[in-house]
Amino acid sequence: MNGKAEDPGVTRRWARAIEFQSLRKYVDPMLGEVEVLKSSRTGELIAVRELRTTSELEAARYLATLRERQALNGGPMIRLDDVSTESSAGLCGRLYIIKGFYELSRLNLHTEMETRRRRGGGFAPAELAVILGQGLEALQRLQRAGTSHGDVRPETIGVEKSSSDAPRLEGVKLIDRLGDPSPLEQLQRNNKAAHREIFISPQL
Repeated sequence: MNGKAEDPGVTRRWARAIEFQSLRKYVDPMLGEVEVLKSSRTGELIAVRELRTTSELEAARYLATLRERQALNGGPMIRLDDVSTESSAGLCGRLYIIKGFYELSRLNLHTEMETRRRRGGGFAPAELAVILGQGLEALQRLQRAGTSHGDVRPETIGVEKSSSDAPRLEGVKLIDRLGDPSPLEQLQRNNKAAHREIFISPQL
């Protein structure tokens, strides 16, 4: 990131918090452990990922990572709506809480594939073209930013469908993996550190 790093100890509230209520906590296949919020005004769903740490350095790094991810918003990438920060002093030192607020896809590609398989159907050629075209566009956006996904699976691809009586798949959205690195992601990091060639595959 350019410029001075943000201080994770400064309180920054999520501007839209007043219109959202908590629904539940669960492990999302795309985002990992999240809290789901729902807008009382529009019904929009937001998934909140949270880091709690007593390490100022870890908090600052995570905040910087979220800001870099926020800069990738647009196109077929799941939107990171905003980031909030707060801190408090306790017996074990200062606690930092960093939250990322993501749009939440109601369906992912794995769920859609399984539903169609049980019904004896599949995807139309036009729908397959959407999956491939928009999936590759999202990967290219990551690569242009100097990163790679490393763990593209149907579970990490959100699905957007039309609202007609016979809904068709109209779009897909990809999220960069923010959990613990997969073996392939760790290999990519090692290759970068050693200045070796980085293998990047769409895996779609």
